[in-house]
Order: sequence, then structure tokens, then C-alpha cells
Amino acid sequence: MGAGKTRTISVSNASYSAIVASIDCSEIEIREDDSVVGAPTTGYRIKIPDTNATAVQRGHGMSFLFKRSRRILKDEIVGYIQAVDASTTFSVVERPI
Repeated sequence: MGAGKTRTISVSNASYSAIVASIDCSEIEIREDDSVVGAPTTGYRIKIPDTNATAVQRGHGMSFLFKRSRRILKDEIVGYIQAVDASTTFSVVERPI
């Protein structure tokens, strides 16, 4: 089992951004980063597998877990995210296989 990875991404409230795996992993969890002043500050929308899909909305402070019946491959787009109230920073936790 390899090491997991945690990183941050900027999430806009104006458009959807792709969530791309940076390593091979078993799952990816996202949530607004704790470093954001006043966090949680916004809800967000997720679209899977592409931007034509119906959005799933999550409230302030909620996390979202991307998981497959197979491993998630490096550089694979797992979904798309858009902030609801304001652009912000999200943490992305990629868990090892």
C-alpha cells in the first residue's frame, strides 16, 4: 500500500472545475479546507461523470467521497466541482490502494 496524498485546489463559484487524481488511489475525499478563514463558508455542487450530469449539492462543511468499484488512476477525472456562495479552497485527500 502506497502513501496517500493531501493537496488543495481552488474552487470557483463561476464555473465547474475538474477533480483530477494526482496518484493511483482507492478513493478521493474533498471538503472545504480548514485553512479558509471562517470555514465552512460555502456549499458546493458535484457533477459525475461529466459536466452534463445532474448536480448533487452538499451543504457548508460537508465532505464528498469519490469511490469506484476499481482503483482510481492517476490523471483520471473523477468529477467536477463548483462552489455555491463564494470561490474558496478545498482539500483533496487521495487514499492509497
